[in-house]
Amino acid sequence: MNKHLVAATIAGTVGLAGLSTAGMVAAQSNQSSEHPTDGLVSALAEKFHLNKDDVQAVFDAQHQKHEQEREATVKEQLSKLVSNGTLTQTQADKILAKRDEIHTQREANRSHAHDKTSADMHDDMENHMSDLRTWAKDNGIPAMYLRFVVGEPGGPHGAMHMHMQS
Repeated sequence: MNKHLVAATIAGTVGLAGLSTAGMVAAQSNQSSEHPTDGLVSALAEKFHLNKDDVQAVFDAQHQKHEQEREATVKEQLSKLVSNGTLTQTQADKILAKRDEIHTQREANRSHAHDKTSADMHDDMENHMSDLRTWAKDNGIPAMYLRFVVGEPGGPHGAMHMHMQS
């Protein structure tokens, strides 16, 4: 079997699972890695005698594909909620805008995550969720739909969902 196909298969399988937790692990262990999957990418490249940049490209492509699929699913689910009258189009649009805002904030703060303790990250998350609950209430959006803003349970940001109902 072609070694690039082996690497792509392994990277795709392991990458999707590892990508969602690698950032948290790096942050919690105070590593200053530029990319949360650097260790795994290096290990795969070394094990299968591949170019590290090629392996990283596979991880990046899979991550991008997964993000696009998740965005499409969120938009589809919100569309159904608008169609059945559960949410207004204005509320759905506000959810999507807030989702984009949160994503931008996460990306901007990612490089500083390794500087924080677990307690600091927990406090930040609690404050963030409190702000989001207030935002949702101010916009007439039931708190249960904040899952579309912060991520689905079991997803990369699913832990935040657990604090939405508090």
